[in-house]
Amino acid sequence: MRIPTRAIFRLAMAAMIGAAGAAFPGVAAAADPAPIEQSLPDSTYLFIKAGSLAKLKEAMSQTQGAKLWSDPAFKAFLDEVKGKLEPADEFLKQAVDKTLVELLEMPQGQVSLALVDKKHPKIPVSLLIAVDAGKNAESMESVFGKLTEQAEKEDAKVATEKYEGITLHIIQAPEKKEDEKKDGDKKGEAKAQFPIVWANQSGLFHISTDVDALKELISAGGKRENSLAKSESYQSLTKRFSQDPHVVWYVDLAHGFKRALRYMSERNEGNGNAQNAEAMFNALGLGGLKVLGGSVTYNIGKYDGLSKSYLITSGAPQGVLKLFPMPKKALRPEPWAPATVASYRTYSWNLDAVYTAINDLVNMFAPGALANIEGQLAVPGQNETLKFDKDIFGPLGNRVTIVGDYKKPINEKSQRILFGIALDDSKAFESTLSKLFQISGAAPKKRDFQGTTIYDFDITEPPAAAAGGAKLNFEGPISVAIAKDTLFVALGGTLLEQALRGGASLADDPAFQAVAKEFPEAVSSMSFTKLDDQIVQMYEMIKSGKLFENAGNGPKLDKMFDMSKLPPAKVFTKYLSPVGGYMLQEEDGMSMTTFSLRKATP
Repeated sequence: MRIPTRAIFRLAMAAMIGAAGAAFPGVAAAADPAPIEQSLPDSTYLFIKAGSLAKLKEAMSQTQGAKLWSDPAFKAFLDEVKGKLEPADEFLKQAVDKTLVELLEMPQGQVSLALVDKKHPKIPVSLLIAVDAGKNAESMESVFGKLTEQAEKEDAKVATEKYEGITLHIIQAPEKKEDEKKDGDKKGEAKAQFPIVWANQSGLFHISTDVDALKELISAGGKRENSLAKSESYQSLTKRFSQDPHVVWYVDLAHGFKRALRYMSERNEGNGNAQNAEAMFNALGLGGLKVLGGSVTYNIGKYDGLSKSYLITSGAPQGVLKLFPMPKKALRPEPWAPATVASYRTYSWNLDAVYTAINDLVNMFAPGALANIEGQLAVPGQNETLKFDKDIFGPLGNRVTIVGDYKKPINEKSQRILFGIALDDSKAFESTLSKLFQISGAAPKKRDFQGTTIYDFDITEPPAAAAGGAKLNFEGPISVAIAKDTLFVALGGTLLEQALRGGASLADDPAFQAVAKEFPEAVSSMSFTKLDDQIVQMYEMIKSGKLFENAGNGPKLDKMFDMSKLPPAKVFTKYLSPVGGYMLQEEDGMSMTTFSLRKATP
């Protein structure tokens, strides 16, 4: 039986690289080679690294998630999954003489993936993967050798080259046959092909799509002058880490955008598209974006998991970046936020500054366009038009909040969402709402609830959440009300009424208070999530096979596995602890911290 090399290579590499996310018991690694970022060039666009898989696996084995899957209640289902994986094990055993678990256990030290600049008119980036096998180097060498042999049997061109005492194995896929070309391929045009190159550098395995890029990496030997580690962009990220994280990720936005524009220019020589794109890019203020990156750490101090993300900019925000002025404030849950909600997120957002930024952007491309639009928004029967500044942004406050929960019993349509926008002038916005109804011709149903008028807009089906057509999971009308100096918009059921009725506030909830102790005094936004209800809702969708139903053609898990072997949802919930998060806006960008607190043994 001939097995397609590409399928084997994808499965084997996914298993070995995927070990970074597997919670197997840690094993001490051999002496670590130099951090790979000391050999990568500063032209690296994307970099993801687990510094030590042994340490990562050990940390993850102590988390609530690992303890959950170790619960005896899951044994029947895990045995079911293991049985379903037997064909994959046979496939891998025949191909590389290893099972899936054996492949997962191979990597020991650092594992990284990088995309670096490549000066090529059709292939603008090179892929570089590094996997430190430690004491398993001999076994991993055998796996790659078998993959190479299989490729040669399938007519791939295989060659070796010695470079600085290291053997480079170069695998070039056979040329595509005419009947194999996709519809998008131009007839008579050879599609750009890149090789797969691998090498074993004293137990550190490299996989690349570029021979020259791999040679440069090997030559550097951890002492590259223009390395990623020494670049100002990378250091601007890593200096923010207060501990040694298990996983680091980095995107050089500035370099990436410039390379994309250059690539467009090279591909479209002779027309003005690239120049127009660059002009638009600069006009929108996107040139101020510098770095996007972060870190993930498990089982550290009081945290079960801790994630840090950073958007780093250069200079004051310009263009579209001025749409997000989020000054730090001493935010606490509003009295109307029910203590029973499953999720809560609130933003300090200077909406007056947002209007100014919108007006500036519109005038940059179409001077006076907002005024022209306002002139067309005439209120029927009245000698006036709707004014964006006076009628909409003027009465709004500077805070936006989103809360959510699930109706009981929880199912795929039980989600309830409530938006709350603070108002500086409730009476003025009541007038604005009336004008909006008149201009749009909307005729919502009106009802009174404890002295507050609620406007209900009946809908035949939930609106799409994205261009892909996925739908929000709720039933009922979209309701609008003004009360408690807040503009409320509710999706799905009676969460609005619960907020209007009053009662125990989220601010007094012990679970929220435990999370809030970790927040700085002043934040740009904060969030709180009780995972219990969300997990139960997802769990029920998994068991019913409806998890991917609203997102189109997804895997039918109920057809793949016997879902009756899953334990009751309460087995999940006893391992879950609340998740908190906060965002801080600084002069050089934003930072976001998300964490889950360690929970006592269930």
